[in-house]
Amino acid sequence: MADDPLWSVMLVTAIDVLAFWPTVRKSWAFPDEEKAQTYALSTAKYALMLVALDSVNVTTVLYPASQVIMSTLFVMMLTWRRKRAALTLG
Repeated sequence: MADDPLWSVMLVTAIDVLAFWPTVRKSWAFPDEEKAQTYALSTAKYALMLVALDSVNVTTVLYPASQVIMSTLFVMMLTWRRKRAALTLG
């Protein structure tokens, strides 16, 4: 199965998404302990990677696109949780 490039990229992407879950859980509970800037820069990095692709197909786009989506959603979640925590405390 891993001999096919598409399956390999799908497998790596799925593993990466699953491996990100503990970070999301921890950051949901403690949103001030993660740096949103790191994930914002990651979003920019992978977005630029998508723009720079010579060959655009599912195999080349899947992983960087998933990183853009995950990082963007994560930064949005951190921002929202921080604002809610500030309202609760203030």
